[in-house]
Amino acid sequence: MYVMWHPDSDHAPSVAERVREHFQSPRFRHTAGAEPLDVFFHGARAPGAPHVEVAWDAACPIAVVVLIDRLLAGNSEWVEYVATLADRAEAEGLRVRLMPVVMDPSALDGFPLAEQAIEADC
Repeated sequence: MYVMWHPDSDHAPSVAERVREHFQSPRFRHTAGAEPLDVFFHGARAPGAPHVEVAWDAACPIAVVVLIDRLLAGNSEWVEYVATLADRAEAEGLRVRLMPVVMDPSALDGFPLAEQAIEADC
């Protein structure tokens, strides 16, 4: 599982940590099997670097969680990148899922994945 957000977001790191805690908790392990899920964070990246380096050729299923706030939704480069991830996830079929999580409902105005977004109470 990859969790990504805009590097200037104030709330995303704590939401990302809650996601990690959930999927690595003993309670989730009883549901999903003996091993916790690997959760990779991608928030702060060097200028010009890829936002997320997804291991598309991994043998296991892949989930990409995008934490959406006004900073991410208001940045055309990030919006374009998320749209590229969505296209790639769709092309991969059931092996890859993109899960947009909106942390600020106003960020969804005009966002391309608004109908898929899960609202998080931040």
